[in-house]
Parts: sequence; C-alpha cells; structure tokens
Amino acid sequence: MSWTIALLGLLLAADLQNLLSWWHGWTIRASWLARPDERSADFTLVVPVYGHPRYFAERERLARYRANTLVALGVGGPHARELRVFADELEAEGWRVHRVESTQPSPPELVLSALESGSVTTTFVLRMDADTYPLEDVGKFIHQMLEAQADICSVKVEVARPRTVVERIQALEYRMAMLSRNFRPWLTSGACFAARSEALTTILRRHSLWFPGEDVETGRIAHGLGMRVRHLDLRVATAAPETWRGLYRQRRLWWAGGFRHIVVNVDKNAWHMPGWTAYYLGLVTAGVLWKTGHLVQPGSGPSAARALLALFALYVLVTFVANWPVRSPWMVAYPLYAFAQALAMPTVGAVYFCVLAVRQRRLGRYRFGYRRWWRLAAPPRSAGYPRNSPYEIPALRRLGVMVPPPRSRCSAHAESRSYTRPRLALREETRSRAAPSAGCPPPSTSGHATREASVRHDLDVIDFVAYVANNSTCGWGGRRWI
Repeated sequence: MSWTIALLGLLLAADLQNLLSWWHGWTIRASWLARPDERSADFTLVVPVYGHPRYFAERERLARYRANTLVALGVGGPHARELRVFADELEAEGWRVHRVESTQPSPPELVLSALESGSVTTTFVLRMDADTYPLEDVGKFIHQMLEAQADICSVKVEVARPRTVVERIQALEYRMAMLSRNFRPWLTSGACFAARSEALTTILRRHSLWFPGEDVETGRIAHGLGMRVRHLDLRVATAAPETWRGLYRQRRLWWAGGFRHIVVNVDKNAWHMPGWTAYYLGLVTAGVLWKTGHLVQPGSGPSAARALLALFALYVLVTFVANWPVRSPWMVAYPLYAFAQALAMPTVGAVYFCVLAVRQRRLGRYRFGYRRWWRLAAPPRSAGYPRNSPYEIPALRRLGVMVPPPRSRCSAHAESRSYTRPRLALREETRSRAAPSAGCPPPSTSGHATREASVRHDLDVIDFVAYVANNSTCGWGGRRWI
C-alpha cells in the first residue's frame, strides 16, 4: 500500500510543474498598443471541414477574416453529396474552397492537400477547426511571430461560452492546460496553431495521418526536426462537449492518441523528453493497477480512505498554487474530476487504440529520427542571407560578426547547396565537383579552387554552430527534460 500511495503522491507532485508557466521565455506576445504598421496580413486561415456541413455552421464568426480564409473541404464519405452542395454554397457566399476527394479525410491530410495545391500563397498559415474562432487580432500576433522568426507556434485555446457543469469544468481544465504551453510549446492543439507555410508542409509530409493525437504529433514532428517552436499568446475559443456522454467519447479518442504517443512511440519520446514521458507513463500505470485491484487491497479500507482524503486536500492546494493565474472556485471540485479521469481513461484509451489499430492496420509510429540538432525543413538558399528569413543567423550579426555569403562559380552551384547538416552540404559539394551541373564549367583542381572549397565548408560549420546557438529549443543531445 505504501508504494502505491507514493506513486500517487509523485504524480500529484508532478502537477506542480505548471509553476514553470510563470517563465515566458518561449512565449510570443503582442502589445495592446501596437501601431498599425505592427500588423501583418500575410497569413491564411485553413479550416479543415469533413464529415458533415453542420460543423461549419457558425462560420460568420470568421467573417472578418473571410479574405484570409481557405476552407479545405473533404467531399468524400457517406455525406459526399451534401458536402459537394455545401462547397458550392460556400463559394457563393465568398469563401475560398479547396475540395479534397477522400473517403476517410483527416485534418492533416486536408491541410497538406491545400498547401501542396498552391492555394496557400502566404508566408504563414493557421490551421483552425471549423468550430473555433479567434478572440484577438490575428494580424498583430502574426507580426510578432515574424519578428521572433518562429517556425510553428501553439496558441491558447478556451471553451466558448461555458454554460453547463461539464463545460465549466472543461473551461477550467483548458485554462490550466494552456499554462503548460509556456514551457511545452510543442503541445499543439487541433483547435488552432500557427506555422510558416513551408515548415508546415515539411511537417505534414512526415505525418502519420493517424487521427487520434494528430494535433500533438504535428508539434512533435516540429520538435523532432529541430524547428523553432514557440507559444503564441493568441486566444481562440472552441466548442466543447455539453454532456458527460459527449465528454466521454471525446476523451476516449484523446486517451487513445495519448496511448499512441506515450506507449507506441515511447522510445523517441523518452529520448527527447523523459520527464513528460515518465509523468504520463505513471498515469497509465496507476490507472491499470487501480483497475486490476492492486492499489486498494482487502482490509485496507479505512487507511486507504484516510490516505486518499489527505491526497485530495493536498491536491486542492497544489491545484490552486500551481495554477494561480487561472484560479477559480471550481478548483475545489477539479481534483475529483481529474482523479476519476486519470484512473479510468488510460485503460479505456489503450483498448480503443487497439481497436483503431486493427481497423487501420497500422500503429501510428512517428516518421522522424532520434537526432534533432539539424534542420530537415530548410529549403535551398542562393548566395547571401536574406533579411527577415527564418534561416538567417541573426545571433552573429547582433554581435557585429560579418558572415560572408557562400561562394560559388555560378548560380546553379549556389542553388545546389542546401541549408542542412554540414555533412550533407559537404557531400553535395563533393558530388558537384565530380559531376558539375548543366551550364557550369567543371571546378578547377588548382590550389585556388581547393582553398575556395575549404572556405565554403568553414562557412557551413559557422552556419551550423550559429543555428544551434540561436535555437533555444535544442538541448544537450537533443533532449528537453520538461
């Protein structure tokens, strides 16, 4: 009994991690006194709609951003005829629509199709669910995201107009969960997140397209590729289940996705973020042991009741202290809600994951590697470092270091140089010397050419070191302990 109480106590103590949210080092904020020139319209709201037209019934909430909105509509499935008619209605109302023929569409598939079709021509893109709308000026935050040179950002998600008890307890849960985005910005929500168009295209091409947990997988891919992941302090409101039955069905899907992230992909998660993985593995273990009857043994009723009562009182105190910025009277009842969910839903989610895995005949494994200190997402660059580019090296420039652009004999050789690992760049350089591009003279074997190749390689090394020093999301060995 003692070790089980200790396990629950450790899990409770781990909830104090929200105290880290007082640090806003990875949070991008927009000033309320922003000037008109500190607003950017270079963004597209991509709204994936599938299943039924009713999910986009309250689209007038996005009327302000109609010119910046693209509806990625899946016109397949059992309601294909209704969806095709709905697409025509949207276009008649002035919405831009991108149709996707798919029998079982998912949000990543719809957004990726819209990006690859050329329908998105802006620098930034916000994926926003059909039942979600922004509560603040998006343009101000996009401008700040451009200044911060972020690749992908999570946002703050709130429950829209909570009325019932179920919605009010979820509203508190959402506000508490959003505090963790200040120190875990890669926990992207399917309700909304922002990203550079090129970065999001690279991410979704490596996505497993597994529906449960697909939103968090987007942030995990960005984290695994070593992109600059930040938290955008933009508030959006989304619909939440109004009944306990609807909440159960939603959380069954969420915990199935959590099982996929924590158990099926435990190797990569444990290497990149061992603290987060250990916390949720502890929740799964506690839930399974409680369901099998090992936590409360026969004859230990009074002692277990006293221990659980003490844990409940301590949990209320921890909830208030750790989540003080979003304090609410509902925090007194929240421990019971969280305790019931943590004990029941891990087992339900694991079983439901197995059902979905059998249906889809795949496990939803991550499609990125263990090393995350080099960038896969960066496109090829020509000679020079363009300003306001996420791939420039502003850290050296702020120190007054003049970094010359890569040299090349012609533009074809320059375009063949990609901003990736120095080893890849060196292999491309060696390959270009062995087989020169069309229209370019073969490199000379003189001493001058040898010195020029050495300078180009040194610049690659400088570029790599500057990127690692400037990207604060990278830790030792690619790990993030929280």
